[in-house]
Amino acid sequence: MKNIQNAVCQIILAGLGNQPQKLFEIKSPRKEVDLLRKILNASENFQLSNTTIYNAYGVSFCGIASWGKILCVRFNGCDHRVRILNLDRFGNRIVYSIPISKADQLSALPGIDFSASELRIMLNIANELSSKVTEQLIEIRRPVRTNIRDQRLFWTSTQFSESVLLKLLESFPTLFEVAITAFDAQLRALKKMRQAPLGIINFVFSDKSFESKEYLISVFQAFCFANETGRIRAGPIEIELKSPNDLSDWSLYAQRLVMLETSSGSLLRPLIEEIGEQERKLKCGGSIHRFLTLPISICHSALHSSQAIDISLPMKVPHLTSIQYDTLRCAMSKSLSVDIAQHVYTQWKLRVSAPDAYRLNGLHVWRYLLGSELCCTWFSEPTLRSRAMSLVQKSTDQQRQEEQQREQLLQRAMDLLAAPAKYASAIVDRPKSKQAAQDILSDEAVAFRFEPRQGADHGKKLLAFTKLSLLRLLRRVDFQGDLLEAFLEQCQTSGILDQASRVIKLGDQTINAVTFSLEI
Repeated sequence: MKNIQNAVCQIILAGLGNQPQKLFEIKSPRKEVDLLRKILNASENFQLSNTTIYNAYGVSFCGIASWGKILCVRFNGCDHRVRILNLDRFGNRIVYSIPISKADQLSALPGIDFSASELRIMLNIANELSSKVTEQLIEIRRPVRTNIRDQRLFWTSTQFSESVLLKLLESFPTLFEVAITAFDAQLRALKKMRQAPLGIINFVFSDKSFESKEYLISVFQAFCFANETGRIRAGPIEIELKSPNDLSDWSLYAQRLVMLETSSGSLLRPLIEEIGEQERKLKCGGSIHRFLTLPISICHSALHSSQAIDISLPMKVPHLTSIQYDTLRCAMSKSLSVDIAQHVYTQWKLRVSAPDAYRLNGLHVWRYLLGSELCCTWFSEPTLRSRAMSLVQKSTDQQRQEEQQREQLLQRAMDLLAAPAKYASAIVDRPKSKQAAQDILSDEAVAFRFEPRQGADHGKKLLAFTKLSLLRLLRRVDFQGDLLEAFLEQCQTSGILDQASRVIKLGDQTINAVTFSLEI
């Protein structure tokens, strides 16, 4: 039974508990199988013939299925309930873990093909043989603590040069931002922090800089202690978001260091909306649901949200040596402990209980405290610590300044778009073909007039842009492409956005356009 419990716990930790899983295969216990056969022989619902079982309608099944215990695995505030299914065939027993929600209507079993009628009779056999149901509770407390402790053993006994580390951080400021983010995610795995602020840490990289993404992953690998040991290039778990449904995968990896990769910031909107909803509940005096792990994303677009921190990656990335990576890893290893997590959390609660806390940005304060703790842990010499603290303060100030600049830039772009008279000479009548539209919108014009000829929008006066022509217009106010999605959301909020992707028929072809409720 202990083997079954361990196997089920591994499945839950791997995020696979929502599907039937094969645990292992052993020799069938003869005495137990003989007893099961006797029960079937005495049953009025089944007829046993050698290794084949027939039901009253003549449907056959080769094997004996029986239910084991229901195991309730409690992990991170959730109860994952599975039922153990034993399948004895040809002298071997295959043990399966079946989610309780699928125990009555199995559509398939991994590793073996059964028809729908065979699966139905198999479940009937299991129900016939297992009239008594018992349930056992298994609690997984904090498995990531063990991972962190085991991986720190070597690195905590290794010394690093504080001056070398400081020079590295001063030369490449992004390293400190990544360090604070990795520190944040792993401290939350070491200790429950119910009042710690919620937010997405979003690393923004340019379409033209693919190296920056690889650089970011490699630095996170150096800082990562929270994931399983014994893996070559062990580091953050990477999830590529192609649709909003992929976020369900992220929620499975509780307490791990996970990175969400997406080309579109719109796919992260459900997370931002959930964070906003939690904050509203908290302001109403309710309790908030904690995220299972810190949301970290890498994206082409800035999110520009009060629930997110946008960190721009450099176009030209540094090429760190193996010794420099080891220095970073050694430094992080000395910062990950339950005592340090408790200290940071205590400092946070003191700061937000101060009278002036109403003026503060929670995410900025939280990251400042994390950076300060890293400085105190990494640098024992006062002069080096003071220089490191200046990096933390500079990073915080720069973050606020960049947010203000983005806000001003979005407002200038909105003012320009909302005044078509300012670019009237670049607006043309509706082209007759897709090719004509592409030609003119890639040259002198930025938009064309469009009036839907049918449907609910019939008679509406719109301006239609391609995304490229819209960006070309907004560059008049020095607009950056990574803010386009945030800009379109702001336009939607203000009511001037018609559709971010409207299909318009031009001749016998169609074009996707961004349309606004503007007329001139």
